[in-house]
Amino acid sequence: MGKEKSEYGSALLEKLSKDLSLIHGKGFSRSNLNYMRLFYNRYPICETVSHKLSWSHICELLKKRKMSF
Repeated sequence: MGKEKSEYGSALLEKLSKDLSLIHGKGFSRSNLNYMRLFYNRYPICETVSHKLSWSHICELLKKRKMSF
């Protein structure tokens, strides 16, 4: 069952990536969606973070902590 969930999640992210890219353009790769999800789960949503850090900074913060997808 775990493998099935994993395959379903991968397919879902791949489809979401394609759909968002068609609607909004670049920036919605599967890996970016994983980073967005991780950031949302690890840090509280607040204006200060989103206004002071670029996407590159956020990705670097996530890489500093040992996290798995």
